[in-house]
Amino acid sequence: MQPLSVLIVDDEEDILRKMSLFLQEEGCRISTASSAKKALEILQEAKVDIVISDIRMPTMNGLELLSKIKEQYPQTEVILMTGYGNMETVIQALRQGALDFLNKPVKLDQLRAALLRSRRYISTLKENRLLHSRCRQTNPLFVKTLEDIKGKSAAIQKVKDLIRKASEYDDTTILITGESGTGKELVAKAIHFGSSRRDHPFITVNCSAIPENLVESEFFGYRKGAFTGAMENKIGFFEAAHQGSLFLDEIGDMPLNAQMKLLRVLEEKKIKPVGHRFDIPIDVRTIAATNQNLEKMVEKRQFRQDLFYRIDVFRIHLPPLRERREDIPLILDHFVQEFNQTLRKKIQAVHRQVYENLSHYSFPGNIRELRNMVERAMILCPAETLEWRYFQDRLQLSRSPSSQPPSSLNVYEHELYLIRKALEQTNYNRYKAAKLLGISWSTLDRKMKQAGI
Repeated sequence: MQPLSVLIVDDEEDILRKMSLFLQEEGCRISTASSAKKALEILQEAKVDIVISDIRMPTMNGLELLSKIKEQYPQTEVILMTGYGNMETVIQALRQGALDFLNKPVKLDQLRAALLRSRRYISTLKENRLLHSRCRQTNPLFVKTLEDIKGKSAAIQKVKDLIRKASEYDDTTILITGESGTGKELVAKAIHFGSSRRDHPFITVNCSAIPENLVESEFFGYRKGAFTGAMENKIGFFEAAHQGSLFLDEIGDMPLNAQMKLLRVLEEKKIKPVGHRFDIPIDVRTIAATNQNLEKMVEKRQFRQDLFYRIDVFRIHLPPLRERREDIPLILDHFVQEFNQTLRKKIQAVHRQVYENLSHYSFPGNIRELRNMVERAMILCPAETLEWRYFQDRLQLSRSPSSQPPSSLNVYEHELYLIRKALEQTNYNRYKAAKLLGISWSTLDRKMKQAGI
């Protein structure tokens, strides 16, 4: 059995020293804090099984600390101790989620007994979580969504392992990174359907599509009469996702002012609808996604550092399709089966040349681009065998020697080159160019503005 990690919180140095020595002899890993504030800092940095805290402390007392721990670290158990307690205080502490209660001065045999009870309780909880996890991951929706993430490469197997692990913890914030079109929303759905929140809403929000002046009303909702035109109550994204999951796509595009408001909600787990007098508690699991380098954005002050640390708790990176070319045939076959149903086609085979040629293509739009290619080719194909000629015109840009970008271009310049060529090929129709590139219209629009096109 692994040793318990115990954090002792008390403003009396003598008590910290004596309890530390005793609990170390009992086989525990010990850390100490002389204040509730210091305890919260330690909890941010390390996993702690049990917090043993005094109730009467300056600035923030033990009951307030208990409340914050249960809100931010629900899997950490809390034992409270005091020399001034009464039955009312004990009842309040237990109602707030305290595991046990000790009177000061704490006798070592009482501390040992409390530690033994805690060990048994935590061991039972872990066994129950394991059983729940096994039950969740046989859920049909979870199994199907995970199967829809096609691939046999080591990279995609690692992604699936991380999805299974993330789905075991229903409150942990997830950050999914990867280029446009790599399947970030599908991964978010798999995590949701594998968790105990699966029977509650999964709400998707495209952060780049919400104007800055509408952030509050869209995310937090509003009450009737809050402003001109507010004819009735409207719930925001957080309320709509209550007890479920909120997927914040393209979070890197969120304006700085909106980031500050989002940070407050993630920290306090409360929202205040526009025109409402009181905060409303929410229970939502946040899954964020981005195709941008948030670390570099933090350095350039384009993304809040505190929000970045808040969302970057458990990261899953999705590799681009060009880095897992062995998965292209599997993904292509999957799309053929899908479009056979939706397009009422009867494609029975894919010509070998299709697999060979697509395996050498770079896919700047990743899986989304491949999906669009297959759909278009199947619409054009009248036979039962899908041949290369139905893909050729779509890939004419990449196959033409005169249209190849110079080898000296960096990644940004290469991306800019592809955007310009796609715009030329579609007579500067942004919607068609975005589809050709396999990215969303809003992403293309943002990249064009950044490049001054």
